[in-house]
Amino acid sequence: MPQEIVTRTVRYYVEDDILYAVMLPVENTIADARENVRAITQLIGDRRYPCLADMRLLKSIDRETRMYYVGPEMTRLMSVVAMVIKSPLQRLIGNFFLTVNKAAFPIRLFTSETEALAWLRNYAPKTA
Repeated sequence: MPQEIVTRTVRYYVEDDILYAVMLPVENTIADARENVRAITQLIGDRRYPCLADMRLLKSIDRETRMYYVGPEMTRLMSVVAMVIKSPLQRLIGNFFLTVNKAAFPIRLFTSETEALAWLRNYAPKTA
């Protein structure tokens, strides 16, 4: 299994039973979202992971793509998502989106990666 996969829009890696998705500073389209699902599947196989999505560099993402990211493809890959954002505007847009488009898994916004990781660790599978 690969240790890291980088697509046009995201750098993915797993550390301490958490999937990290670091968004790159580009526009994210539905084609990118589909490529990203393939990349995540290649990286983690059929196991669901808690995910830390670092959205701070994301340039833009259209409605169709946002809907795809909370749909069934992602539900089979992610158990919970903590999104790290950088600005009050991102929080406003993110909260509006999450209110209107309910995901089948918990999603929460954070401005601190440390707080996001602490929240995710409550969901991370315990390994023996």
